[in-house]
Amino acid sequence: MQMQKLREIVRSKEDKSKAYKPCHAYWLVVVVDFMDSAQDQEIRIDHFEKIDSLVFERIIVYKTNFGHVFEAK
Repeated sequence: MQMQKLREIVRSKEDKSKAYKPCHAYWLVVVVDFMDSAQDQEIRIDHFEKIDSLVFERIIVYKTNFGHVFEAK
């Protein structure tokens, strides 16, 4: 998953959040399906720039089967 793609997912979910019920905090979990080779790309953390969001308190990327968890915010 490229960082630009992750940013696009976050922005898309922020747009959809207008329809969410009111809550004290929102977390976004992005699940990368290891069986889908199109999604099976790594996010380089050595040059990582945090993703800012006005909606989500935390943005978490989870890669199935490997148990990799990455917090992007």
